[in-house]
Amino acid sequence: MVFNVIVDTVLQELSDRFSNLQLVSEKFKFITKMEHMTQAELEESVTRYALTTCDVSRDIIQEMYPASRLLKGYKALEKLNFLIQENLDLVFPNLTVALRVFLTMPLTVASAERSFSKLKLIKTYLRSSMSNDRLTQGTTCNNLVVGRGLIYVITLLYIIFCVLLS
Repeated sequence: MVFNVIVDTVLQELSDRFSNLQLVSEKFKFITKMEHMTQAELEESVTRYALTTCDVSRDIIQEMYPASRLLKGYKALEKLNFLIQENLDLVFPNLTVALRVFLTMPLTVASAERSFSKLKLIKTYLRSSMSNDRLTQGTTCNNLVVGRGLIYVITLLYIIFCVLLS
């Protein structure tokens, strides 16, 4: 009985994550599938995106068709790199912004979860000798280096706190 509850919970979580991924995929369809879309489909997808965001102007609609022919065969990151290297980010400014938004959008909250997990480890380890003010200063440092490895962050913060305590 307990096993079924756990499996149901895991399946629900996976379903929620993939539905969010599907929403992002649909919103940025004009970036990921631009080579396979007709001009009418491309305009519809771009218009839908332009109406739901304030990051780009509606001029993106005029940028997309020429850009789709120019960027054929490239992946999203390669498209952005090509536009920047060839100084075409000035010709296609709205597309450049849309690509940057697409490429930097987090699909999960894993980095925030990691940060709180690391804070809990540090707080447990140093709870007896540290006030909350000094611990809060440590989280700022932790947020700067999230993603470089748990051991590196803990070692760095341990060194900082040892210096502060001495």
